[in-house]
Amino acid sequence: HDQGLNHHGCKQQLTVIRHYYRYLYYQGKVVDNPADRLYLKRKESRLPGNLYDAQELDDLYGFYSGDKQLRLMLGLVIYQGLRTEEIRRISPEHLELDKGKILIVAGNRTGRRYLKLEAHQVYDLTIWLEKQRAEVVESHIYRRLWKLSEGSEESLRREIAGRLFLSPHGGERIEGMVQNLREELRYSYPGFRNLLQVRQSRVAIRSNEYDVRSVQHLAGHKYVSSTRRYKGLDIQDLQSQLVIHHPVANHP
Repeated sequence: HDQGLNHHGCKQQLTVIRHYYRYLYYQGKVVDNPADRLYLKRKESRLPGNLYDAQELDDLYGFYSGDKQLRLMLGLVIYQGLRTEEIRRISPEHLELDKGKILIVAGNRTGRRYLKLEAHQVYDLTIWLEKQRAEVVESHIYRRLWKLSEGSEESLRREIAGRLFLSPHGGERIEGMVQNLREELRYSYPGFRNLLQVRQSRVAIRSNEYDVRSVQHLAGHKYVSSTRRYKGLDIQDLQSQLVIHHPVANHP
């Protein structure tokens, strides 16, 4: 860091040195690669200072009255703290609405876990599955089968059956939908930045309710260090500090 390099820059320099010494080793010019034993500590991410408390998360959910799918997705971020890739992997079979819970399958960065659903989520998801989703499925089938001539009706239904949420074009990617939700809220809801802010708010709330290992499991964190940075975080205090120190916090 003496040369003013940030964490990423130091990591790149170390990689270059490591490869250079490997070259010298294979050329027989050195007997050891000292860089093979050098590793940088993981950079600890910083939490933003504008997290929501539980009531503010409820208010955010109540505020949004747009697209049905987007509202369900927003609820899964607000109340379960899910990532976009976790929401994309949800299948109707992962819902146990009679028990009020949802299965989150394991991913590259997250673990398998069951999460509790709020009562209003159970109701909304029931309506979505029994009526609204079927209407969207038929619209997708019609568009892709008759307008785009893609595949057979049977193959399209099999493809769609394993997805709880459907993109406008019938594919499995929902990132575009999530981006639309983010932009809509950014321009209409005061203080909203992105869905990561919402997810982190839920994890911070849980960190004041449960022990570290429980929060790690609920959040799906791979490393417990990711969870420990939330412990003891007082959202109300963070908001107070933001009002005091932010240059535009006291201006309309």
